[in-house]
Amino acid sequence: MLIGGARAALFGQRWPKGYTNLGGRFLSGWAAKLAQVKAGTANASVICLGGSTMRGVGVGTGAAFDQGGDELATPKLLADVLVANGIPAIHNGVCGGSLGPTPGTDSRVTYGSANWGTIGNASLGSIGGVGNGCFSCQTAGDTTALGFAPVAAFDTISTRWLRNTSRDTFTIDVDGGAALASVPTAGTSSFQTTQVSCALGTHTINIKRTDTTTGGIHIAVIETWNSAIKTVRVLNAGASSATISNIATGNAAFGPMAAITAMAPDLVICAVGGNDCLNGTPEGSYKTDLQTVCTTVGAGKIILASHTPIDASGVGGEAARQAYTKYTRDIAVANNAPFVDLTYLQGTYAATQAAGLIAGGSGNHMNDYHSITNFLAEAVIV
Repeated sequence: MLIGGARAALFGQRWPKGYTNLGGRFLSGWAAKLAQVKAGTANASVICLGGSTMRGVGVGTGAAFDQGGDELATPKLLADVLVANGIPAIHNGVCGGSLGPTPGTDSRVTYGSANWGTIGNASLGSIGGVGNGCFSCQTAGDTTALGFAPVAAFDTISTRWLRNTSRDTFTIDVDGGAALASVPTAGTSSFQTTQVSCALGTHTINIKRTDTTTGGIHIAVIETWNSAIKTVRVLNAGASSATISNIATGNAAFGPMAAITAMAPDLVICAVGGNDCLNGTPEGSYKTDLQTVCTTVGAGKIILASHTPIDASGVGGEAARQAYTKYTRDIAVANNAPFVDLTYLQGTYAATQAAGLIAGGSGNHMNDYHSITNFLAEAVIV
């Protein structure tokens, strides 16, 4: 199978069906970084933005089909596809915005007590931008741990957290050992990063409050990697019910765009439109907010994708659904960015449902993301 740039070169401007602006010249920044990873001279980071389908709802277990779904969702599968194509890649991090109800979408995450959870409000958010924004413990005196147990071996831990007034201190350890860092989080509102090293291996990272006040701590992202191996790190930043407004402007002080600016990813994949269709977002507002995402990420580093099949029968049906696909494509073309049409890949909602690909037989979440990930990978591998 021809991948990415090779396929684009074959077709020239006549893109394969389902794609627009396919090829490395539309992803100049990402292509350069990916070449460095292949040469073993640099790491690269990929952030996957979107709604609940990016997060992994539909492929998990439980009543909402979300429990443990992260390992079967697009970000993890994309890392696997990169590896299968000879590109070192890991999905060895977690974003607070991608965690669902305990034990959550991501089975690698555990809470030491019922006081741990996820939080999102007008002043505290995270990459997800809506609902579950950060890992947080706000109960005075609770020093139990937020646990994160990545699958791949690592010796480097990067923790991104929120600084704000009246916040507490946390420690980082592995496997219950001595603290590797003690981090005060009170101060001027901002994203901050603490990076520590540990012995190479597979560990459980523990983050614990040490203060007994009521300010709490707010952990946005935990990432891990092996410093001896140059690799692509793929992060799941999906958030249930996220619209483009939530992603572009929601929780502005600590929201997705502030996080993108702070983290400076090498590639952002933004798959949106479904929740906007269901919520009736006006075309002008949708395009303005999607343009904000493109501008913040920067040229040559973003892929836009349409949403997967949704039941739009109550908001105008397939015509309404396809309208948001067109809006997304319009912004991709305006920014000379790749566009991946997942509505072309999957067909109508009715056809997808009839094929048994909708979780539980009805609803708005698919139960298999392998085909979606492979389709996206054509644009990612340049």
